[in-house]
Amino acid sequence: MTADTGMKRISAQSRKHAKAHCNSWLQPALAFSLGIYSEAKNSGDKSLKYAETHQKGVYMEELFELRTCLEQRRYTDAMSLLGEMEEMSKDDKINKVESFTIVLLLHLIKKEAEKRTTHSWELAIRNAVREITRINKRRKAGGYYLKEEELREIVQEAYEAALDNAALEAFEGCYSESELAEMADEEKIMKKALQMILEGQTKRKRKRR
Repeated sequence: MTADTGMKRISAQSRKHAKAHCNSWLQPALAFSLGIYSEAKNSGDKSLKYAETHQKGVYMEELFELRTCLEQRRYTDAMSLLGEMEEMSKDDKINKVESFTIVLLLHLIKKEAEKRTTHSWELAIRNAVREITRINKRRKAGGYYLKEEELREIVQEAYEAALDNAALEAFEGCYSESELAEMADEEKIMKKALQMILEGQTKRKRKRR
């Protein structure tokens, strides 16, 4: 075998391996990407309208580019593009989880500050936990996209926005954010929120069994 023939064989094997690896990622990645768009479209949340339109355009462009890469047998480029699409989809998950985390924290702050609760507050808390669990759940592979440490970071980052919103609602908006912050134990509330999210995921696992 000549050196040139050997290099051609190695190159062919590399392309075959890249194609197989790419195909193994293709279907789940496309389903994952389109699933994110579908969730936004069907949610009914007006705040997602812009994201829905923008996201559709981005994914259609990415899918067209992916198809071009595959047709031209540029499997390495296709695999790289799939990685980018997966990262974009995870960012969408994070944004949605953070939005519901703000809702969760907002009501926990009101409960802590006012030393009371209502049926509507408790319902909002339960719904927020359910939505976080649903969004974070991996449908086919099982498990969750965001691990405990990532969820903890989201809770920490969402707290300030939750406090701002809580100041508008707690005590009929009589107190500023800084004044309300003195009435609520930040560490205790964040710990409680994370605990509720993790317990929600555990309950979902048990129901699946």
